[in-house]
Amino acid sequence: MSNLIIDELPVPQESVFISYRQCDSEDIAGRIRDRLVVELGGDYVFRDHEGINPGADFFEVIKKKLAESKCALIIIGPNWLSELKDRNSKGVKDFVEIEVRTALESGMKIIPVLVLNAQLLTATDLIPFDGFENLINLNTIRVRSGEGFNEDMEVLVSAIYGNYVIQAPKEGQLVGVGVKEDSF
Repeated sequence: MSNLIIDELPVPQESVFISYRQCDSEDIAGRIRDRLVVELGGDYVFRDHEGINPGADFFEVIKKKLAESKCALIIIGPNWLSELKDRNSKGVKDFVEIEVRTALESGMKIIPVLVLNAQLLTATDLIPFDGFENLINLNTIRVRSGEGFNEDMEVLVSAIYGNYVIQAPKEGQLVGVGVKEDSF
């Protein structure tokens, strides 16, 4: 735990949408989701694996959940970009590309999350993907899968809510992340 105060966190009004590649970062995306469910509540965190019923129209559910969300986490693993390029070159429908493009066009808060030692994306990386150039302008957080996971998740949770306030602990208070009341 860090040396931050846990203030009363505001209840989020919209979901956090988790975009990830199953072939690249499914396990860590699930771990991030589980931690966010504890922090924010299950009704406010969407990941396709847990959020789409069998037989449901995948694309329609994704569009609906993105429209309801205030924040999208773009989980970027080490093969995220190569998979994006590979699917694009083959003309294969790429739901991750659709999710990212929809989030970027919506104006919602987007937080790129690097996992499993993935490298930062560059403008050159995204040249073939018209409209993705704003993704590289967004500040990125790295979430480690081992030691450091909890600390990284504290930073991610405070980023979802907005700016956090660092205060000295008062006697009897828990240590954690304090969030401004007007955020999220």
